Amino acid sequence: MAEKQCSSLTSFAFPDYFEDSNHNGVDLHTVNSSNYVLFRNHNPRNDARNTDFLLRVLRSHPAMKTFDVALGIYAGYLDILSDELLLKEFHHIENIKLDLTNNLHANRPSITPLELKGFIEKLRNMSQLKALCLALDETFAGFNGFDGNVKLIADAISCVDQIEIFRLDVINKEFPDSFKKLTPFTFEMQFKLLWEILKIHTGIKTLEIREISLQFALALQEKLSNEDCSLTTLIVGYHAEDKELDEEILTILTNLPRITKLGFQISSINDSNIHLLGHVLKYNSHLTSLSLKGNIIGPEVLEAFVKQLFEDNFTLEEIILPDNATSVTEELVKK
Repeated sequence: MAEKQCSSLTSFAFPDYFEDSNHNGVDLHTVNSSNYVLFRNHNPRNDARNTDFLLRVLRSHPAMKTFDVALGIYAGYLDILSDELLLKEFHHIENIKLDLTNNLHANRPSITPLELKGFIEKLRNMSQLKALCLALDETFAGFNGFDGNVKLIADAISCVDQIEIFRLDVINKEFPDSFKKLTPFTFEMQFKLLWEILKIHTGIKTLEIREISLQFALALQEKLSNEDCSLTTLIVGYHAEDKELDEEILTILTNLPRITKLGFQISSINDSNIHLLGHVLKYNSHLTSLSLKGNIIGPEVLEAFVKQLFEDNFTLEEIILPDNATSVTEELVKK
């Protein structure tokens, strides 16, 4: 069993930062030795100033790999941004997150699904782009017919054939009473959008799920069992606190059809449930790669887990350990 550093499996392409910006709308973070920029438009009525500042940030960080942007309130913002991103001599961005969760203005989306489609289609000219994340809320679900919106966005993403990693974040939040009641973005609607994208984009091999639920795991299991798609890698985070729920979710995730690489993130696996993971892995015959990097597991507990895998004659080809693994555990994995 050899340990490899597989970047698409060891961590989310889109790290989770929720801090408020403290300097004029931009947060700069260093993640895995690459610049990660999170831009938040804090003054939506002054788009010219914010847009100019964003462009200066992009130009001043040519090494940036991951770009997380909350889009402004007018469609012209998209044209300016896309023109800048396509300047290949300046930018080497591999991961883009488009956040449209603050996209309501005068009871309608400031950026419509049709306008978003046009922007996404331009991304096909970014040759280094590998990962795309969309963050949406009820404004996407309720504007101009949900089914039509699904087709627009899925068709647009299918044009960006260099994408290998996809993530969909849906945030349902409270809107002021002054806005009309929005159509709830139900789980069924979310999964319909996600699966339509996965079904028609044959290049997407990796799916990121920031917070997986039992409902999502079951839906994914059903689709992978009965329909074709190109997924082979799944990176998930979850915070189940119930032992029975833990075991049920882990059993599903380790036995999903077509999924040969599985990564757990943001403290999904810990001392209290790692034995359950070991138990369900005994019944898996197709998983070749497992990543526990980014999880907090006691060194002795982790060592016992790895030893148990060998005793069960488990056939993993690689296991990627947390950073606190002991030298004994690392040697076991290398053998």
